[in-house]
Amino acid sequence: MIGLFLFGPDSMLSATAAIEFGTKKGAGSAAGFINGWGSFGQILGVALPGYLMAWFPGTDTTVILFYGFSVATLVAGLLLLPLWNRVPPTGRAQ
Repeated sequence: MIGLFLFGPDSMLSATAAIEFGTKKGAGSAAGFINGWGSFGQILGVALPGYLMAWFPGTDTTVILFYGFSVATLVAGLLLLPLWNRVPPTGRAQ
C-alpha cells in the first residue's frame, strides 16, 4: 500500500521535474541522474541504520534513526538551496 502512494510523487520527481529543468535535449540525462541518486539513497537507507546501531550500542534505534533522518533532511535542504528561485527555461528548447 505504501508503494502505491509513493509512486505518484516519485514519478513527479524523476520525470516531470527532470524534463522541466533538463529541457527536451537533456531530459533523459536529468531523469537518469535523479533516479541514480534515488538508488544510492536506497542503498544507504538499508545499510546505514545497521552501522549506526553498531557505532552507538545500547541506544534506542528510533532515536538514532530520527537524528539520522534529521541530518539527511538538513543536507538535502542545503543542496537544494541554490535552486530556491530557479525557474525552468521558457520558449523553444535549445
